[in-house]
Amino acid sequence: MDEFLASVPISGPQEYTRQAFDIILYDAELDLTKAPDAEMNGICRIHFNWVLEPDTNKFYFHLRSLLIDSVLYNGAKTTAVRVGTPDMADFHYEITPPAGSQWNDNVITIFYSGIMTSEPGNFSWGGVFGDSDYLYSIGVGFTNNYISTTQHWLPCYDHPSDKAKYKAKFKVDDDFVVASNGILTGVAEEDGHKIYSWQHDYDCATYMLTFAVSDFDIIEIPSQDPPVVVFARPELNAASRYVFKKVPEMISAYENRFGKYPFDKAGYVCLPMSGAMEHQTMVSFDRRIVRNAFSAKDSTNSVVAHELAHQWFGGKVTCRDFRDTWLNEGFATFCEAIWLESFRGKAGYLNEIRSAANSYLNNNSKVDGIFPLHNYPHTPPSSNYPGTIYNKGSVVLAMLRYHLGDSLFLGSIKEYLNTYANFTATSQLLQSTIEGYSGQGLDWFFDQWVFQA
Repeated sequence: MDEFLASVPISGPQEYTRQAFDIILYDAELDLTKAPDAEMNGICRIHFNWVLEPDTNKFYFHLRSLLIDSVLYNGAKTTAVRVGTPDMADFHYEITPPAGSQWNDNVITIFYSGIMTSEPGNFSWGGVFGDSDYLYSIGVGFTNNYISTTQHWLPCYDHPSDKAKYKAKFKVDDDFVVASNGILTGVAEEDGHKIYSWQHDYDCATYMLTFAVSDFDIIEIPSQDPPVVVFARPELNAASRYVFKKVPEMISAYENRFGKYPFDKAGYVCLPMSGAMEHQTMVSFDRRIVRNAFSAKDSTNSVVAHELAHQWFGGKVTCRDFRDTWLNEGFATFCEAIWLESFRGKAGYLNEIRSAANSYLNNNSKVDGIFPLHNYPHTPPSSNYPGTIYNKGSVVLAMLRYHLGDSLFLGSIKEYLNTYANFTATSQLLQSTIEGYSGQGLDWFFDQWVFQA
């Protein structure tokens, strides 16, 4: 069927369909004056262009648990039609553009409100969380069928294939500070409240967007380029300065192998979460890891290095859909070994790779099951983020490095990062880039280790 005769269907989390629109910018205003409670009021302006005929297509966006008050299309009131039910992976809203719509410079404005929530299930990891001291968001879930959870606080096309720039204003009580993506461009006072303005002028997948609210200190880690900042409550100030002090060295280690740090800030925010999440330029980080690393006097923390590596693998180049999440997690886990290699030499690198291999063989393969890295199962006993894609992924990359040698391997990875910078990629595109750079056919390797179990 000719693509101009019927609306392009929305992509699912584990599939990719080229959409009729291209989102340029999310511009949001969030009233979070109830924080740390999750009640909010918001306005989101989605700037986009049509890339296929607007008269025969629809604009899609995701929003969960929050109520839409009204919607404007280029300033005129319109209707957002709810499609599906919240238990469905492709639950979304769709807007039919008016006849004769312009192709470029369109803005959909969504007014919305309600209680922000997290993913359903026994292990709720993605979405929005509030307690007595914090209100914060995490961009993906472990067990939800829709995976990306920015839709719990921001109306957006919540699929990694359409990356966009971002800016947001957060209104909070005077005692609070807001951490988010990009650069803090201003703090204004209004009626006993503060408004924090953040702006990120790099294309970003929606699952990499975040915010966090608490009475944070803003800690500057001595560095050259880029600046390194940590948001932590006062009781974690000393621990944070110690645990994150080697981030500039980590950046140098990765720059030496993969090219310049891709953004204008490296940030971490310490939260009462489990684990860490690589939000672009503002990593969400478990405060317990900070405390434990400080107690152990460990400033070489592998979790810090892992999340930093995601700024290249996941941030600069993003998996096109969640069939290829191993491109993010396998590379970031591999980079933990690269970080150790930078100061412990090849022995440190090999020990870390050996540890990942043992973790996969003795644990992940038995718990998750045995499956490919590409298009792996997302349902039990696996999950959206099974340990297999971390540990097996890192070992497969180490095997490829051994096979190609450092010059061809590192050169081809730089080529991959530069070719798909600020865009998305797939396992197939990684393979073709490495083959083109190295001059070697690698079907035998990728078929065995990536596309098959």
